[in-house]
Amino acid sequence: MSDKIGLRQIETFYYAAKLGSFSKAAETLRVSQPTVSEHIARLERLLGVTLFERTRRRITLTDAGRLYYEYCQKIVRLREEASQAVEQLKGLLRGRLVLGASTIPGTYLLPDIVAAFHKRYPQIEIEVRITDSAKVEAGLLSGEWQVGFMGRRPQRKELEALAFAEDEVVLVSKRKLGKMSAQDLLGLDFVVREEGSATQAVFEEALRRCGVDVKGLRIVARFGSTEALKQAVLTGLGVGAVSRLAVEKEIKLGRLHMVDVEGLQVRRAFYMVFRGRGAVSPAAREFIRLVHTR
Repeated sequence: MSDKIGLRQIETFYYAAKLGSFSKAAETLRVSQPTVSEHIARLERLLGVTLFERTRRRITLTDAGRLYYEYCQKIVRLREEASQAVEQLKGLLRGRLVLGASTIPGTYLLPDIVAAFHKRYPQIEIEVRITDSAKVEAGLLSGEWQVGFMGRRPQRKELEALAFAEDEVVLVSKRKLGKMSAQDLLGLDFVVREEGSATQAVFEEALRRCGVDVKGLRIVARFGSTEALKQAVLTGLGVGAVSRLAVEKEIKLGRLHMVDVEGLQVRRAFYMVFRGRGAVSPAAREFIRLVHTR
């Protein structure tokens, strides 16, 4: 019996029950009221039950009607979700996705992720803009990009954050230095990242935990990128704090050396950051899902 019932009859019954009126259901479905009455009557014949108690002024659901409405509600909602999913997929197959990333995740982690996403959705053009963590956060808030990657949690409550990778910040030097105390660092020349760099911020916070007054550091130069800072350390200009990801090769080749500082260990997480899930595009939502499940 039920296989003879069409989705149109189910949908008509659902809106009539939800709105409490055949005429309002007709307006919603853009059909005539007699058509609504016909669909309901046919549905009742097929089910062999009365779904509505009818009076001149109103309609009310019978016990069978209330029970059937619960199932019809699920069917209509599932149909709407299916339609939305298809529309989102159509939007996802093509388009452009702009990501904002701080230097380390943007340079050393995102290329593999972008490659995996491109393999699934080759028609989507992806642009990765490299900046510092503070600007990543600002770009998300302004809508310049929909997904950001940074080395600290965002400060604004409007943004959600998911940790997706771990990192270690190390202090490196051109020449080998013996084991040092945290206070000994006040006697070294430092090259550092610009204000807004998460790498610099987490390193300075670790120094504070070791009792070092970071205002006493002897800073000889500031650089706007990890690569520039690394090259400065290679020239012998000073020691610098960088992500281990950025100096693995130079350490293995003996071109740079890690400075062993007693009690100083700087670990951090990298975060994928975005506005509330409802505020992102289907492409961005799928990119978030891909990163989250890796």
